[in-house]
Amino acid sequence: MSNTVGFQTEQGIAVLTMGQAPTNALTAEMRGNLLSCFSRALADSDIHAIVVTGSGKVFSTGLNLTEIEAEATAPSITELFRTIENSPKPVIAVLNGGALGPGFGLALACHYRVARAGVHVGFPEVTIGLLPEGGTIQRVARIGGAQTAMDLVATGRRIAVEADVLQPFVDQATTSDEIDVARKFASHLVKAGKTPRRSCDRIEGVVDGTAFQGALGGWRSKVGVRAEVAPREILRCVEAAGLLPFDVGIEFEAAALDVLRASDQSKALRHLFKAERRAVRFPELATGKVKRLDHVGIIGADVRGCGMALMCLLSGRKVTLVDKDTAHAEQAAARVASMLRRAISQAQLPDDRLAPVLANLTTSSELAALAHADLVIEMAGQDAIVRADLFKALADHLSPDAIMTTASSLADITHLASGTQHPERVAGIHIPLPIRTTRLAEIAVHRGCDGDVVASLHGFVQSLGKVPVRSGAVPGLIGDRVAAACLYAADELVVSGITPDRVDRAMRMWGMARGPFQAADAIGLDRIKVRQQMFGYTAGQPVLDKLLQLGRLGRKARAGFFEYAPDQANNMAPPELQNVLAEIWQSNDIQPRELDAATIQTRCLAAMANEGARLLKLGVAQRPSDIDVVMTLGHGFPNWRGGPMQAADAFGLLALRGKLRDYTEHDAEFWAPETHFDLLIKNGAGFASLND
Repeated sequence: MSNTVGFQTEQGIAVLTMGQAPTNALTAEMRGNLLSCFSRALADSDIHAIVVTGSGKVFSTGLNLTEIEAEATAPSITELFRTIENSPKPVIAVLNGGALGPGFGLALACHYRVARAGVHVGFPEVTIGLLPEGGTIQRVARIGGAQTAMDLVATGRRIAVEADVLQPFVDQATTSDEIDVARKFASHLVKAGKTPRRSCDRIEGVVDGTAFQGALGGWRSKVGVRAEVAPREILRCVEAAGLLPFDVGIEFEAAALDVLRASDQSKALRHLFKAERRAVRFPELATGKVKRLDHVGIIGADVRGCGMALMCLLSGRKVTLVDKDTAHAEQAAARVASMLRRAISQAQLPDDRLAPVLANLTTSSELAALAHADLVIEMAGQDAIVRADLFKALADHLSPDAIMTTASSLADITHLASGTQHPERVAGIHIPLPIRTTRLAEIAVHRGCDGDVVASLHGFVQSLGKVPVRSGAVPGLIGDRVAAACLYAADELVVSGITPDRVDRAMRMWGMARGPFQAADAIGLDRIKVRQQMFGYTAGQPVLDKLLQLGRLGRKARAGFFEYAPDQANNMAPPELQNVLAEIWQSNDIQPRELDAATIQTRCLAAMANEGARLLKLGVAQRPSDIDVVMTLGHGFPNWRGGPMQAADAFGLLALRGKLRDYTEHDAEFWAPETHFDLLIKNGAGFASLND
């Protein structure tokens, strides 16, 4: 038989094994071979039941974007699922490993399901702006009800088969050999004369119409306020399961999927899906040797340093946490232990991990304690001179092959490296706050950095669950540079008579997690002033300077551009800020004015895209999609817009270049369109054409 599907028979039971590990994805070839195997099994009168399973460690996972974005290839997923579901012989899916997307849809098209304990299932399609194919939502809703269907399909999360929400879908979970269990299960069905139990005929999930509609109402209020289109379409498909015949429901789903597939949101999310996988391809990986960094030294025992220590400990590493303040160093172990207990209380980690994890942590106030570290991460927040002296001093304590890094995005890493005995072993690792949950890690690489060092750091951040993105070693790296450009554009608007509140509301309406001024408050206005001056952005300095004079340092001082009280949301119009703005506007003969949200959004997008083009020209970013990954994973850019470079393509580079030229009357140097715009427009291309 085909090498993609194995076919074995024993005692009247056919076992079909999908054999394209590691994913066993339902490609056109796999679908065709499965159908051929089913035809053979159905035609053989000696076969009384059919078992479907996967090879390796998965049942079937993986989304084939090539097929999603191309013309459908026969046989379709719908055709495959219909054939399986309409089989006159019982079909049992054996979930030997993960079953995601079409893979779990395949299992639901089978009549019965046996799963190995601990297996996870789910529907990740919503994360790329789509919904499952083949009538899957209709089956899930009919079996599990509206609440379960939305929880499974609209969230994209992976759920263990033992979870209560999956009990209607799994007939037996086992810790024994799942194929042997399935054969016995199938034999029992045959001997008992059981007929196939088709998922399309099950109605236990929709029989209670009041509960079904009540669940839909709750989800409608959740997804109705979100900008993402896919969850709303999924809701409509779930609702259809309670109203329409099964075959009509499948057609309803197919139409909804066609709409989503053509949507800008899904195109942007699919772009990001590919961009994340592209970003991890560092050129140094071709020849660099990866060294496992088993012992990590961290300098700085504040919340960030302790958070980094916790991540390293949970990855199985030894950690030495150093702080020159003896009291801070002594308190560090207690702080990390507190973080661990919080993780245990939130069921993120079993309670028996506490003692073994903490046993790998040591604290000290002396650099000499780092003597055995494979990697040192400076997180003390030092100024440039102190940091340079620290790196020079480290050489006296570290082994010659230890890697030295700073977590600061603003550090001049090339300068830091030049002051050490081994400049080739110096680099940067910047993870935006909050460190534990942010998925991004920018790895800053200067020209003389050793390839083995880069490859080792790449593996290190991946082991922490981060997506590594390579950045040139310039202060600000990729993320802070693009964010600073956005703030500069926002500053210009404020100086011209627009309130910070109005700017931030417009950008949140556009999908940003926070407006530029809320983000500035979170970072700290004193740090923002240093950053903006470092990059030469001074348009908003009159407002910023006045706020700093008033002690409004941002959220840490409970007052910045906005006010923050412990028991209430931030006040969007603090009187003190209004007085500052009125004074500045009056001194410059400017009248406060309103501006529509679209104009504000376009200006900020133009600033980010132009800065992105500048970073490409300088070689700081390898490709446009890397910029998109950085901004969506680490800086609150809406993922359903795909990042600033993807959004620029969607806006139209010709139109955006025109806006940039219009803005040059305010600051010709900052707003002048970068040469990438001219070259791409001339060739009828977009930034996407530069993604290798």
